[in-house]
Amino acid sequence: MKEVRFIVNENCNLNCEFCPQEGNFFGKDIKFFAEDFKFISETCRKYFGFKTCSVSGGEPLMREDIEEILKTLAKIFRVTLITNGTLLMEKRNILNYVSELHINLFTLNDKKWSKVTKGSKEDFEKILKAIELAKKKAIVKINCCLLKGINDTFSDFFEIFNFCRENGVQLRIIETFKPFSGKYYTPISFIKNWIGFGDLKNVGIVEYPCNYCFLFDKAERKRICFDFLDFHIGYNGKVKICFLKPNKNISILKEVKDRDEKGLLEKLKKVAKMIGSVKIELKKDKKFFGYKSSFSREPFTLVTVYCAVKYKNKFLLLKRKTPEVWEFPGGKIEFDENLKEAAKRELKEETGIDLNLRDIKLLGVESVRYPNNYVKQVVVLFSSEIKKKPKVKLEDKDHFEYRWFSLNELKNLADLALSVKPFLNLLESC
Repeated sequence: MKEVRFIVNENCNLNCEFCPQEGNFFGKDIKFFAEDFKFISETCRKYFGFKTCSVSGGEPLMREDIEEILKTLAKIFRVTLITNGTLLMEKRNILNYVSELHINLFTLNDKKWSKVTKGSKEDFEKILKAIELAKKKAIVKINCCLLKGINDTFSDFFEIFNFCRENGVQLRIIETFKPFSGKYYTPISFIKNWIGFGDLKNVGIVEYPCNYCFLFDKAERKRICFDFLDFHIGYNGKVKICFLKPNKNISILKEVKDRDEKGLLEKLKKVAKMIGSVKIELKKDKKFFGYKSSFSREPFTLVTVYCAVKYKNKFLLLKRKTPEVWEFPGGKIEFDENLKEAAKRELKEETGIDLNLRDIKLLGVESVRYPNNYVKQVVVLFSSEIKKKPKVKLEDKDHFEYRWFSLNELKNLADLALSVKPFLNLLESC
């Protein structure tokens, strides 16, 4: 759980066939206004340490007081606005209050876009102008929902990727929510085979874990939901607990209107405790998702490289943010590099340690299958023993702590990554 997300309205000026209609879960009555969002934000910042919030709808720019809301939130949080972009040119003043904009755009073909959204060519052109304007004021990310038959070929993907690169904005490929996307739904896993080719490694991949909740055991579902859902607070005073169960909400309306900080805190703690704990009724919920018999996810194999740096019989490991496990520095391989070069680059990017290639030795190769049973990871582990203790500087956003462990400590570490465990015996020889 990283932030609070405010759903400020249900109205939208488009009618996208794949839309999860997030705002519609909360009904029509708007009961929260700028001062209410301020009170909630101050409470979340004080007790949960959140530094960011996101604002969505509906189309949030359709709300008449959206500028006042964003201005208020910007005094407390770093604000991300999620919008279809069609109204941004006429409400450009809001750019003074947002740090990041996520603009929904899934194709550069205006006819395909109009077919899916029911919007006009003029609306489509407004989005392109909005991107040009917004990138001068804020960080801009293009939310490109993956849609079957619309943008699921490599040429479609590469077209919008090039558009983003030329405009200096980041591309995020987003999986749709199956119950609402209908004929346009396609699993996102095959896209991962395209990522890693040169600049394509910078593309963000956003999975919709709700599509796969039947594959997770209770503990894993709790962790994934908690990380994915955040606090989704609606304009009518209700907080969402589960996407699969739209009616499972907790009301904070009374506490907010009464400015009852203690009461609001207790309600939010209750929400946090309940997220990921909603009972899944297999027969009923599979039908809701459109699965008549078996529920499966397209499996894929992920190839990664890691480097075990050894100093005075201790190994350097990094603590990952999600999930919170200890692992060696490492990651994916770029298209134009060999395995050893990839290990060297990843080590430098994540820790600041720059080793000579001749000092990096191949230790072994193992494969790991994750509990969800749809990801197989091939792990190539290199090692390097150094004589002078390096200065470690965490350079990436995926890790928040580092530590040197002896081999015995690693063997007894409860939160050791699956990618490390197969190599524990081999580490004795390096």
